[in-house]
Amino acid sequence: MVIESCHTMDYIHSMSNEGYPAVFRADGDGRYSVFFLGSGMEGCITYGKDRAEAERNAQEALDAYIGYLGSCGEDIPSPEDIRGEDISVFIPSSR
Repeated sequence: MVIESCHTMDYIHSMSNEGYPAVFRADGDGRYSVFFLGSGMEGCITYGKDRAEAERNAQEALDAYIGYLGSCGEDIPSPEDIRGEDISVFIPSSR
């Protein structure tokens, strides 16, 4: 599935070693599930009632996940270079 580009300041669609890749999956009823990819990112998931809400929630989920790991003294996973047509890359707001 090819995901259309959406242009916001919260995330980018081109691959970068500074961002965390996430895949969006349409659930068939207009909702989207979002899964962050890469080692250490397995717990970072979210959803939205539509694509726009899923994008906002993905940014919030990434920021909360990175913040939580940091506050607990856990290692923050390094972004991984994962490419694909249905991959969007998010940059933590705190970076």
